[in-house]
Amino acid sequence: MKMEGKMNKNEVKNILSKIIAMKNNFDIYADKLLDIFPGAIESELFENFYKLFDSHCELISKNCGIPQEAIEWFVYDNICGANKFEADGTVIDCLDTFVDFEFKALEEQKNGERKNEE
Repeated sequence: MKMEGKMNKNEVKNILSKIIAMKNNFDIYADKLLDIFPGAIESELFENFYKLFDSHCELISKNCGIPQEAIEWFVYDNICGANKFEADGTVIDCLDTFVDFEFKALEEQKNGERKNEE
């Protein structure tokens, strides 16, 4: 996989923090909606929001090189670092750690591709 990255670390951190805030706000709204309408989880509103969120993750991935699956893992599984899951021995406990870890992996991948070309 070639690094398609056009965004630098700070740009990635900035845009990810914004879409994470958007998701967190939606989660608060969804919890309140589900208190009133427990069956609402089956509605198109939820489905469409998560499709939109996933398409944002895909767009970010294409513009920075971090795999979409890694972004979604960080947000959904690791709950933006709250679960303090590890990746290759590194505890991913916040957005900064996640982005730094992923950019380091991209740089190592890029360096490996260069060595293979030589």
